[in-house]
Amino acid sequence: PSEDSDPATGKWAVYEEVFDGLPYASEVELKAAFDDVVADELEAQAVAVVNAAEDASAMSAALLAYADILEIDVGEGSDYAALETEKQLLALEAMVSGQPYVDVAAVKTAFNAAVAAQGE
Repeated sequence: PSEDSDPATGKWAVYEEVFDGLPYASEVELKAAFDDVVADELEAQAVAVVNAAEDASAMSAALLAYADILEIDVGEGSDYAALETEKQLLALEAMVSGQPYVDVAAVKTAFNAAVAAQGE
């Protein structure tokens, strides 16, 4: 991608960010930079997918797919899993209503608040 085009995403964003940091003092420094950039790009993708969810079903899919990156607990034994199906749906609808989210922390805060509100 050129500077005149839209900002790079995915592997191109990682490539550009790592390339911009050249030279690296060591292989360890290069690997750390790569890992940081990949983590940042995954977070950006997760937030974009959450923000693109147009209904509770799409929000559920987004949150389940990116739960580890978003650092939310949706698995067995979680507060979310303990909710009745109808209350899970209400929590997901609250997430859709709260869009757009600016970052992972905002998604996590909104999710935890939506789950807590339905658990009361």
